[in-house]
Amino acid sequence: MDTSLTSRPSQPGTVDQSPYKPSEDVDPEYRCADSSHRDLLALQRTLHSYACNPADLRGSDGHILNDRAPPYGVNPLHIACLAKDRSLLQEALNDARFCFCIEDCTDRAELSYTAGESATQGVFCETVGSSPLHFALLNGWDEGALMLIDALEDQEKTPANTVNLAGSSVLSMAAAHCGITVIQRLCGHFRKTSDYESYLHHITPDGKGLLHHAVQQEDPVVFEHLRSQMNLVFEAAHATGGKKARSAVDAESRRDTDGKTPIDMIREKIGTAYINHLDSDAALRQKKLYQGNWEGEWENYYVRECHGEKISWIPPWEQCCLV
Repeated sequence: MDTSLTSRPSQPGTVDQSPYKPSEDVDPEYRCADSSHRDLLALQRTLHSYACNPADLRGSDGHILNDRAPPYGVNPLHIACLAKDRSLLQEALNDARFCFCIEDCTDRAELSYTAGESATQGVFCETVGSSPLHFALLNGWDEGALMLIDALEDQEKTPANTVNLAGSSVLSMAAAHCGITVIQRLCGHFRKTSDYESYLHHITPDGKGLLHHAVQQEDPVVFEHLRSQMNLVFEAAHATGGKKARSAVDAESRRDTDGKTPIDMIREKIGTAYINHLDSDAALRQKKLYQGNWEGEWENYYVRECHGEKISWIPPWEQCCLV
């Protein structure tokens, strides 16, 4: 899942930086494309138009109009999550026509998607076969995602870990773009299913697992939670003598299509040159553990978990000689 997808509008109806908007230099690529690619481009234009003007779905009384039916399987819940429009989302959830459409996905075009296609094509495919929950997660809109999860719970339903045309699951999107509360809520539901282990180890077409995606976060909280869930599932399977399960170590050692493991990505995030210095200097690592003067939380995580070190360094002024 490319990080270019994270450029999202912060206010309802403002989508100037939205990746869904087809740019002028992209249009010629699709002008002579086959029908499935033209359908994708039309879907993006539809999404962009409604995201720019979500009020078009409403009448003067504020309610969603009967004659507003976006094509391609898009419903007002999709639009609300794309525009980060809380009032529209709440209105749609209160509307009997849409409240049970939370897991309805946009139409799937007959398109063969591979990891080797262009980044632009990947952005297009992220919106195909996607539910409103996908849209909220891809948009990094925690509030909207939690509203949808709450609504599903009210309907006594469990969120589905749907996979869209781009190969992104609900949980992989959340791992990349959402906070720990969303992750905990989703994991709380998914752990009750028999497929939880496969959900935790879902691989997107770029070869990335959930831990790869979680490295996109500003801190390692989501990464650590997913890692702990993988180990809990592994230990439970081992204790019952059931099928062989994959552990967090398996996920951390997996390489994506660029040949990188999640740990490689953490090293790059912190800074490879600095990490090489940190790796070669045990005294520096111990000093940092003692003083806590981290450059960031990812450095803290790297020293604690990747080196498995605990504090043993004592500064000179606290050292004493025993007689």
